[in-house]
Amino acid sequence: MNLPTLITLIAFLSLVSLLIAMIILQKIHYKRLSKKHMLARDYLFKKYFDLEDVMPKTSSRFFFDAYIDIETQITIEEVVRKRIIDDLEALKFTRKQFKKLHSFSPFKRRVAVYYLNTLNTKQSRDALSKRLTVEKNDSVRFYIIYAIKEHITPSDFEFILHTLNASKASYPHWIYAILKNRFEVIKPYLNDYIHDSRKKVKQFFLYLSNHIYNDQLK
Repeated sequence: MNLPTLITLIAFLSLVSLLIAMIILQKIHYKRLSKKHMLARDYLFKKYFDLEDVMPKTSSRFFFDAYIDIETQITIEEVVRKRIIDDLEALKFTRKQFKKLHSFSPFKRRVAVYYLNTLNTKQSRDALSKRLTVEKNDSVRFYIIYAIKEHITPSDFEFILHTLNASKASYPHWIYAILKNRFEVIKPYLNDYIHDSRKKVKQFFLYLSNHIYNDQLK
């Protein structure tokens, strides 16, 4: 075997070994994460559903994630939910999300919106509405509007319509769909904008009239 062939073989075997090591490490990491998720779920059920006196064995983020996971699978009684939310609000991790809502990173802002939306408290909704008025990134705006869709106020609606003209081409269609699906929430505000001259606002009303039968939209 000549030297170039030997070097190529060694390089190939090294690459294979590296890939195998990465796969093994990934499996170990995934196994650890799965165990932490299970511990967090177990803690949440014991503390809030079985009312046992237990201590958390994972970080607060895993506790928050466990709640999100459980909430999507079962209906949690309001009294139980309130106890969980009260404890979630007190977490340092949660307080950081309020701060990260103003991060320079759009990704961190989207993550913050995700967690604050889960709280669904007046404080979290107010924080999201306030952020909406200064947010410049279309994807983060979309996340925020989706998060507050059940509680859109007149001022929220006014600013949402304003964002339609100051956005990229795809953004208005995302927002049209959200507002159309929450027509009963925005219905009281429509008369103030039915004769609005802004192009994207006109397109929004046309979109509504094509998807919803209502006397206001005739």
